[in-house]
Amino acid sequence: VFGQQPAFSVTPALSRSASGRIKQLLAISRAHIRRVLDLGRRDGIPVLLIWVPHPLEMFGDGGPSNTLNLFEKARKMLRYESARAPDVRFMDTASILPRDEKWRRRSNTLYLVSDYHFNFAGNRWFAELIKGGVVNFLLNPPAGNLS
Repeated sequence: VFGQQPAFSVTPALSRSASGRIKQLLAISRAHIRRVLDLGRRDGIPVLLIWVPHPLEMFGDGGPSNTLNLFEKARKMLRYESARAPDVRFMDTASILPRDEKWRRRSNTLYLVSDYHFNFAGNRWFAELIKGGVVNFLLNPPAGNLS
């Protein structure tokens, strides 16, 4: 539609009986992650995985949903993959988000209207959130070679 901003994010269509679809999405994600980790290991490059939280994780009511279930299982998979590989670290940013009312009032200030990508303010906020972990990773990399 003319005048509509493009959407670059995909929210998986998950029905009430979504467990099979969730397993499929997780298997695909695991295969992609393992391929990236294998390439990094092959070339001696440590990998930092950073979870970019979805608005439901950031501002949702915390109630059950298939989408949140998928995200939690995906983060669990990434924690597992990073724990089994000495050259990989995982920053689970969803687990360190504020949960107070002041935070919830920011819900419409960090994202583009058209999709769930961060706007300027959201990018600034997220950069501040991960800055310490990224700097630590670069200064103290796990096994591998960053040079």
